[in-house]
Amino acid sequence: MSLVKQFLTALYRFASYPELIKIKGVRVFIYAVITVVFATAVMTAALVPAYYFMGGIQGFAEKYIPEFVLKDGELSMDKVDYTDKLNGVRIYIDTDSEELNVSAAGDSMYAFIADKDEMYVFNGIQGQRISFAEFGIDISSTDIMETLSKQSVRLGIISIFVFMLLSGNVMRALYSVLLLAIIGNIINMFATRVPLRFTQMLKLSVYSRTLPFLMQLFIPILIGFNFPSVVFYAIGGIYIYMGLKNIKNQDGLVIADISRYNTSN
Repeated sequence: MSLVKQFLTALYRFASYPELIKIKGVRVFIYAVITVVFATAVMTAALVPAYYFMGGIQGFAEKYIPEFVLKDGELSMDKVDYTDKLNGVRIYIDTDSEELNVSAAGDSMYAFIADKDEMYVFNGIQGQRISFAEFGIDISSTDIMETLSKQSVRLGIISIFVFMLLSGNVMRALYSVLLLAIIGNIINMFATRVPLRFTQMLKLSVYSRTLPFLMQLFIPILIGFNFPSVVFYAIGGIYIYMGLKNIKNQDGLVIADISRYNTSN
């Protein structure tokens, strides 16, 4: 079965679902890989307009990195006082202060507090004071901008970002396939009772996530709000149920439902 036919069958040809569990595992794996690569490509393309709107990586850096100079273990820059109560983030930098004001972190989950000589970082679990002299380097915002002006550096940053997207999509795909397989086994146990092997249920899970996968991918981009995970798995579960019903009704593909027979016979 071609990849296009696999896609169309997974999307709406429920009567042909029995054919999907007969596809070789390698081809099912390729289908899953293509969905991951496709998701990464779409997510990357969706960010391109924003990337150019903010002026690329350099424009982003110029907007969000303040002017500073770190030389001989001393930081020099304008005062920064930022609080994000929603996400529990606190950033307070005062290089005119004679002593590091750790109390400025308050009850924030994440905090970065600094004076001219040292900084305090709290990651939600523990805090740590670090002296700028420990770094042993001299750097400034101008140095960062000059580095970001190099094409090789920009390509490296973009490559890392795309790789992170790809890795995240791989993990989400694995998680969703395994969870749908578990949901499918529960449905099969209490409703359809088709004697499938777990590997066959995994195949069914790969294909049953096609529509919710597309919805989860495009709804945030086109409409602007997140697609709820509970809806994703609800739709996937419905697809698995419909597939199991058609597999059960297809002669010659699976063993008959033995629960209908009297074991005394």
